[in-house]
Amino acid sequence: MSINLGEAQELFIDTYRTKPKRAVVAPGRVNLIGEHTDYNDGFVLPIAVDRETAVLASPRNDGRVLVYSKNLERRATIELDTIRFRPSEPWVNYISGVMLELQRAGHELRGAHLLVYGDVPLGGGLSSSGSLEVAIVSIFESLCGFTLPGPEAARLCRRVENGFLELQSGIMDQFTSRMAKRGCALFLDCRTHEFQHVPVPVARYKVLVCDTRVERKLTDSKYNERVSECKRGADELGKLLGRTIAALRDVTYEEFQSVEEKMSPVVRKRSRHIVSENDRVLKAVGSLKEGNLDQFGSLMNQSHESLRTDYEVSCPELDLLVELARSVKGTVGSRMTGAGFGGCTVSIVDERSVENVSEKVRQGYTEKTGIEPGIILCELADGAHDVSDSLS
Repeated sequence: MSINLGEAQELFIDTYRTKPKRAVVAPGRVNLIGEHTDYNDGFVLPIAVDRETAVLASPRNDGRVLVYSKNLERRATIELDTIRFRPSEPWVNYISGVMLELQRAGHELRGAHLLVYGDVPLGGGLSSSGSLEVAIVSIFESLCGFTLPGPEAARLCRRVENGFLELQSGIMDQFTSRMAKRGCALFLDCRTHEFQHVPVPVARYKVLVCDTRVERKLTDSKYNERVSECKRGADELGKLLGRTIAALRDVTYEEFQSVEEKMSPVVRKRSRHIVSENDRVLKAVGSLKEGNLDQFGSLMNQSHESLRTDYEVSCPELDLLVELARSVKGTVGSRMTGAGFGGCTVSIVDERSVENVSEKVRQGYTEKTGIEPGIILCELADGAHDVSDSLS
């Protein structure tokens, strides 16, 4: 656990003048490969990392939930019988949306004091929002005595994003935060929600995350624009292939190549990324199982080029971090991770080269941008879990 639980307890007591009774943690995630495939019913291969959102709680005897976010230094009060969307307080909506969905699913919630305390970088592409959503589900399970199956908890959080928040995201972030296993990548079929835990050789290779620390350029409209372009791609390919294509996941790379010249230019590029990325994920899983990290790294590099040129969600800062990491011997592969337009890169690095890669990235990026990047050496973590027994 990366969170200092003792420090969080002291803060809780200072805030609410009572001791916390329950506590949970939910990790952030890094996607090794399989970007923007989740909302196309495709395949992804993320890991949970040792950067977490902790939520501490004590019960109240009324219908009010008082929330304090240490990271934002913001407070809010949510009335259980009148949960509403708050345009001026976007951070609260992730919490309110989860509570509303839990109620709609038939779970009786109780009033509570909540403290949110995390070290997942905000807006850095490690899914601080998914981590928060899963942590809120987990704390109400702990407080109220019900338990959701892991996949159902992830689906509930996705409904929050698609409905309450009106962001057409997929299920990868929440599924990983809930269902990951230490030392393993999570191979997830985003249509069927079937999954496998695939061991990663962490004894020799390390996961290095580098944060651009630039203002994130992703907007809801840009994200939803890509979703729309992919739907158009499925429609165009369905007509060209003479069958119904529910999502780009249903097209093989060979089928795409046979008709791509007949597609409209922008939609062709977007579709090519998704179809080829699904193919890369399947090959990457095979590479891990065979212990072929060189092939795995090559697939990561190909993924970044596809995201840069076909999906057009990279940015100069991300490209620079990737270029710097790849320039050092010992880097197996490097790519942007997350939705893009800023955020982070992920690199697989031989443990003997971690220090050299980190220094090259730090020095080169700072010289060219004037910004010192965030560099995180990640451990592969378990999914969300209750840590109430660790409270003193």
